[in-house]
Amino acid sequence: VGVVVDANDTLHLVSRIWRRGANFPNLHDAALFYQSKPEGKPWSKPRAFLLPPLPHYSIYYNRLTIDRTGRLFVSYDYWSTWSAYRSELIGQAPAGSGFGRTLLITEDQGEHWSLVRDSDF
Repeated sequence: VGVVVDANDTLHLVSRIWRRGANFPNLHDAALFYQSKPEGKPWSKPRAFLLPPLPHYSIYYNRLTIDRTGRLFVSYDYWSTWSAYRSELIGQAPAGSGFGRTLLITEDQGEHWSLVRDSDF
């Protein structure tokens, strides 16, 4: 779970939520979801923004942060517990990590997420 507060006292939350059958019929998966809670209002409905490539247990090692302009960033490193998946790609992984850190950005309160580009900094 990652939570940040913006300049308007809105809470922004990123968390892993388990689902059944959403992407893999009759199987569970764990996706990353975004929610927000403006001051004095209820939480928004969770919106999936990062879907796992495989069913069952997934770990994202995610971190949420916000910059001085209010843009949200999620850094994550996906890891599956499926040993065949890990074995196939383990040679491509940086030592001591999953398959490499990825950085996403949203400038519209979690409506659209994209990979960070050099021009975003």
